[in-house]
Amino acid sequence: MKKSEKQTLIELLIGNILFGIIGILVLLLFPKGRLYNELGFVWGVLVSCGMTVHMYSSLKSSMIMGEFGALKQIKKSYIIRVAGIIVAFAFMKWLDFGNIIVGVIGLFALKFSAYIQPITHKIINKKSTGEGR
Repeated sequence: MKKSEKQTLIELLIGNILFGIIGILVLLLFPKGRLYNELGFVWGVLVSCGMTVHMYSSLKSSMIMGEFGALKQIKKSYIIRVAGIIVAFAFMKWLDFGNIIVGVIGLFALKFSAYIQPITHKIINKKSTGEGR
């Protein structure tokens, strides 16, 4: 495993956590159903973190395969992630664990972390090496 690949995973997870913190702070502004909404949001962010790790591991394993094997692996892992989302949110609904709509917003943590990854990369590189990109 290359150091840069693992660093990218860490940067994406930091972005997920940052999105979670920002989301919780925003949810604190709405007192009605606060805990129910916060539980749903945190659940969505946790599912997003799981998706990030799964995507990393499936991409890593597909990189050592041939072209057709890698394509098959990517499709299979995509279906597993979608099924995982469905199962996670069905479980959430079954237990009445939180607001599903706010939970889906929590899933956007992965999208947010992908967009800010270049920024987190610069910040982490400055901290660890004393210089940016």
